[in-house]
Amino acid sequence: MKNFIQNLIFSVLLLIGLAACNSEDNSNTEPATVDSTKAEITIKTPTPVEKEIEVDEGNVIRASSYSFTGNIGEGAAVEMRLDVDSYEGNCISVKGEYWYLSSKKPMQLEGEICFEEQTVVLKRMKEGKVRETFEGVFTTQLEKIIGTWEKMGKEEVLEFELTNGLNAKGLKLFAFALEEGLTGEVSAESPSAMNIGLDKKGVYIEGLSGPHVKSDFGAEYFSSNCWYENDARNSDSGINISLVKLKSTGQAIAISYIWTSDEEFDGGKDAEEPNVEETKSSSTHVWLLISGEPVDILVEDASAAKNSIYAILKDNKVEVIDKDKGTKEVFDLK
Repeated sequence: MKNFIQNLIFSVLLLIGLAACNSEDNSNTEPATVDSTKAEITIKTPTPVEKEIEVDEGNVIRASSYSFTGNIGEGAAVEMRLDVDSYEGNCISVKGEYWYLSSKKPMQLEGEICFEEQTVVLKRMKEGKVRETFEGVFTTQLEKIIGTWEKMGKEEVLEFELTNGLNAKGLKLFAFALEEGLTGEVSAESPSAMNIGLDKKGVYIEGLSGPHVKSDFGAEYFSSNCWYENDARNSDSGINISLVKLKSTGQAIAISYIWTSDEEFDGGKDAEEPNVEETKSSSTHVWLLISGEPVDILVEDASAAKNSIYAILKDNKVEVIDKDKGTKEVFDLK
């Protein structure tokens, strides 16, 4: 019994000593710094982009902007838009803004995206000083950016993650809609292209052409039109493609609208009373990926629908109906 009590007292004293040592060690621990916090945040290195066929950048057009949604830290939801300012070899200079969904107050950004290194560096400037930075790496086609966000002066560092509005499936759908609209059976007086490609920078259009062709290529839309005229005829044609996301499922759909308008002047425009014959035509497609393949879900009415998600045209708008969820979403036909 005596030995048991001695052993018990020794054990208690030993535990008290260890606790005191731990307390002393903790009191000498240095506070976390920005560099140490960054070191603790593990950013997964992106999968290298495979070697691609070089394209003649002088003969291609690309989106002039990028859009992202994501989070800073664990719960601060943000949106970001970046416009391409200039190309500098392997990198592009960008300007734009980001905002928290809770306040929607835009904050200006500028920086650089380098495609070989797959890196992104963005700075929030105010009164000529850097206030915040985003430093990250991205996956193929800028589908996702992961990195660290730092607020200067407060030694605050958080991990951020941003997802491109054109994710992998959206990119595939967008490229398909462009290919269908620009490289199929296109008349000589309508916008057309030699090739639609997809590389590490995203979707590109090669060899866009047509009489007096004009185009606008953004983060999730493309529009182009041509016009032609002579002494006896006027012609106008164009294509609009927009990528939108369904609220019900989060899936992307590509809405394609193609039109032509012709005026023919019997006897020529200079005739005293020319007889003008006007013809108009248009086609609309609503593309959705089903089992990995693009499917046109636009139908004349509900009875013709073969999929649980289908679309109909009504009053120059596209209505997308999800039978399973009982929802309807309406989009302008641009």
